[in-house]
Amino acid sequence: MKITNQYKILDRLTELIRNLKQVNEVSTSGKRVVELSRVGWVCPISFLPIVAYADYMDVSVVYSGRDRNISAYLNAICFPKGVTELTNIQRNFLPITRVSCSDRNDILSLYEDRILNNLPIGQRHEALSGLKYLTSELESNVREHAQIEDYWIFAQYWAGSGICEIGMCDTGIGYKQSYVGTPYEVTRHIDAIKNALDGKSSKSLQERGSGIPTIARILAEGYGR
Repeated sequence: MKITNQYKILDRLTELIRNLKQVNEVSTSGKRVVELSRVGWVCPISFLPIVAYADYMDVSVVYSGRDRNISAYLNAICFPKGVTELTNIQRNFLPITRVSCSDRNDILSLYEDRILNNLPIGQRHEALSGLKYLTSELESNVREHAQIEDYWIFAQYWAGSGICEIGMCDTGIGYKQSYVGTPYEVTRHIDAIKNALDGKSSKSLQERGSGIPTIARILAEGYGR
């Protein structure tokens, strides 16, 4: 398994899919360990789904490279098991964290507050409102649809570029399964994702799922600034 220096999002997703398939192959073969032999960089989108899926499949992911800086960083972000309490204050990253769906806790709020610590004070209020909308919608979808006990979150800030990447993921039933028994039931995952992006709710007919389309619009277009 490798995580290389991919800067184009489609290349990163293609690499991620290959890595997830490898985790699945290791699990189905009866083995319980997959080696992460190359790490070009560590970022939430490329990294967090591997951690979550490997835990779900009861597979251990171990870094077999010899780069001491990478080993030290992986330890710092609590790879591969993550933490369930956010205690250590870090300036440029927040560790891999497992958040319970059943307990009302303040981990997500702590994440939001610490993520914005790098912004000038005058910009934090507006940014916090937008961030809380995105994270709360994603959290609500996990709680209401995923049928899972917890979800994962991991964030990294790169001071040189001023970019912060936040990853949230779960190993729940997925969009396709959530539409089973509804008027929008489909046979392919991609069609289920399209349903969600089109605002077709898997809940009652009286409800329209505006959360996912709004999240997608904000992520693609921002706030028009």
